Amino acid sequence: MTIRALRCAALHALLGGATAAATGATADGDGVGVFLTTAAKHDGAVCLDGTPGAYYISPGSGSGAASWYIHHQGGGWCRSLTDCLDRSSTDLGTSLKYPKVQPATAMAGQSGAMSRDQSLNPQMHNWNHVWIKYCDGNSFTGDNESTTVVGNTTLFWRGSRILDAVIESLMGSSVAVLSK
Repeated sequence: MTIRALRCAALHALLGGATAAATGATADGDGVGVFLTTAAKHDGAVCLDGTPGAYYISPGSGSGAASWYIHHQGGGWCRSLTDCLDRSSTDLGTSLKYPKVQPATAMAGQSGAMSRDQSLNPQMHNWNHVWIKYCDGNSFTGDNESTTVVGNTTLFWRGSRILDAVIESLMGSSVAVLSK
């Protein structure tokens, strides 16, 4: 089975009715940051600058607690090594400045489908919302063991590993319902 097929099967299982919530989640739909530190250490699931990948989760409620909306933040591909180097010190290349909690308004701003306002988002307002942060420079596709040094900065190309780690993390959290 290809990695793509495995990912699709994992997401299908996740979306098929598993429930999850995040420890420390707030009632107003703020997303709690999950930093993939173990996956960064063991699997190389790192941003352009080598910091751990991350995602935010805002648990659903009521009838929506068994449904999921997963948003992959966009960012475009690096156009050159200089562009990647420049990105590596911004939110598009490092998780260093990611807050521990992402306000619901910031998550909703990424996609109206993440809004908790029922009048704006009647179908998915109470679903589990996941916002996968973009920080790899190549749209979650890189899986290169080697690195590239530009100037004095080492760049990593491992976005695919971030996506795999997010799926594994979500699958693990879906086994047991965590309390708010």
